[in-house]
Amino acid sequence: VKDFDLEVVYKGLDYDTRMITIPDVNRPALQLVGFYDYFEPKRLQILGKAEFTFLKAMPLEQRRKVFEDLLRCEIPALIIARNMEIFPELMEIARKHGRTLLRTEKTTVELTSHIIDYLNRALAPQITRHGVLMNIYGQGVLMIGDSGIGKSETAIELLKRGHRLGADDAVEIRRISDSLYGSAPEIIRHYIEIRGIGIIDVQQLFGMGAVQFDSDIEIVIHLEPWQDGKFYDRLGLEGDTYTILGVQLPYVTIPVRPGRNLAGIVEIAAMKNRQMRYGYNSARDFMTQFDQKMDELARQSQGGVYDLPRAHVDGADLDMSFSGLKTAVVNLAHNAQQKGEPLDAAALAHDFNQAVSDELVPRAMEAARLRGRRCIVAAGGVAANTIIRGDLEKACEKAGYRLYLPPLRLCGDNGAMIGAQGYYEYLAGRRAGLDLNAYATMELDDIFY
Repeated sequence: VKDFDLEVVYKGLDYDTRMITIPDVNRPALQLVGFYDYFEPKRLQILGKAEFTFLKAMPLEQRRKVFEDLLRCEIPALIIARNMEIFPELMEIARKHGRTLLRTEKTTVELTSHIIDYLNRALAPQITRHGVLMNIYGQGVLMIGDSGIGKSETAIELLKRGHRLGADDAVEIRRISDSLYGSAPEIIRHYIEIRGIGIIDVQQLFGMGAVQFDSDIEIVIHLEPWQDGKFYDRLGLEGDTYTILGVQLPYVTIPVRPGRNLAGIVEIAAMKNRQMRYGYNSARDFMTQFDQKMDELARQSQGGVYDLPRAHVDGADLDMSFSGLKTAVVNLAHNAQQKGEPLDAAALAHDFNQAVSDELVPRAMEAARLRGRRCIVAAGGVAANTIIRGDLEKACEKAGYRLYLPPLRLCGDNGAMIGAQGYYEYLAGRRAGLDLNAYATMELDDIFY
């Protein structure tokens, strides 16, 4: 009532104790003609000009019955829009049933949208997480990690670079629809604690432009102490996620050690996340170019120089693991470097590709045989590999299988292929709900909506 400056025409019996638990409102329309199936009495009820015009045209006794039926339900309140004059019988029946009557000068549409937005925020699921929330280049970045790892110190450096503080130490996170919004508890809003210095008022020190009351959260960055021997992502191909209140967010782990410019790294992480939201992945672009160069290099040699391991997986005839192969190549390069021996890069590229093809192609043929299929389709980035394409052609010709190889310009990322299939699903009029999950092994014939 206070937030929307509503006039209290009549206080119902439960005015001071009634809680609103549903983030929605209702304009009684069907109820004015007596239809109450699926009517939700827990919602706020709003009468606008259209409803009032309809009611005004009714005979008095019929209008009285409409109000009697509506206010007999245990509604939180009935709000009259546009400061319209309240029917005397409405006031009488409101007193009879102890229902709250409110009035506003706002239009029905304006009031409805504002109240729904307000209730969505007020009733949103909420948790509090330890961390620092910054707005970096318009993106909400939640930094988490153990106490003393350097989150607040990183935030100070980011503030000096012109970014904004949302919350320090305690971040209150609300879920509204499928988005997350973070803010600081009122008592610590705009304050940062720096060990050895104490409490800093960011608004007073850096100005109003350095703070904001809340921010959406678009990426989670975990700061952790550097651990020798632990594998850290060097390319950025892995898309890790962090779940808060059922919403999955991009998740990046940054190892902390002396001399690392954490503020700069966090800035880069935020910018990269923004790029990826707009459809560009620099790591995939790099790997595409790298694969093309490797393929060109491999074609310059006949191979047979380096004896590389094959990707066998014991007990799983169709499974492959290339970790041992990649490790062998790394060790081979290190040994050659330490001994000062030349490395035939073209031969190594050829033998590496051949080692992959020697395991991939026979397994593809065996999978087709086991499933009773006589057609193989090569797709994705791997379909651009010259050696794999050649070995597939030979194997399919020998087995009498049909082979479909796309032109090199169509050998793209899996995401592009999924998008292409989605285009045809869209043209066919098939739609999915927002609850559709990812099914990595689903066949196109089994797609359901």
